[in-house]
Amino acid sequence: MPPLNAIPLRRVSTVEALTAALRDQILDGALPAGAPLREAELCEIFGVSRHTVRTALQTLAHEGLARHEPNRGVSVPRLTTDDVTDLFRLRATLELNAARVLAREPERREPTRAAVRALESIGDDASWTEVRDADLNFHRALVDALESPRTSRTYAALLAELRVCFLELQHELEDHGDVVHQHTEILDAIESGDADEATRLLQAHLDRARDDIAGVYRRRDGTAATG
Repeated sequence: MPPLNAIPLRRVSTVEALTAALRDQILDGALPAGAPLREAELCEIFGVSRHTVRTALQTLAHEGLARHEPNRGVSVPRLTTDDVTDLFRLRATLELNAARVLAREPERREPTRAAVRALESIGDDASWTEVRDADLNFHRALVDALESPRTSRTYAALLAELRVCFLELQHELEDHGDVVHQHTEILDAIESGDADEATRLLQAHLDRARDDIAGVYRRRDGTAATG
């Protein structure tokens, strides 16, 4: 298991605190894909019981951030190109519909405007994780603007795995100006009421991210196969 940072746990339930600590290290890349999550080691590192560790790992598995394999234990999932395709297909279904609705209904747009303003306000020295989360917050704002609890819950369930995918886009996210420009273009098309242009720009944006991530995974898997 890679070294873990034994950070102090927050004053919540021990299970919640451990889950949050592990989640943060998975989403930041400190625990990379394939890293084992061994109960005994986690108990020792964090000073918690096996029951606490098991419950935390169950929560992470539900979020798509841990995977249990028979006879191999629990580990951080190693996503595949098929996983990426599946995630982005569902993203597109939800987000493109939301963009069309927002183009027709101006009263729903303020959360998306606020998300773009938040992206614009991020300093040039911001970490890539800040940019990643602000990027995904824009897309979540699109979907949440529909005010459909079930649609929002479905999208929220994707976010953890999407954040893992975005670990492969660190270089692209370092270009803060380009990230802001792409999202501003989408918002401008929505503001103009041009649903076709908004969905075209959004689809191109999603396709580019999907292809970049899938390309990294293909190269990784090719190297693993021949290494």
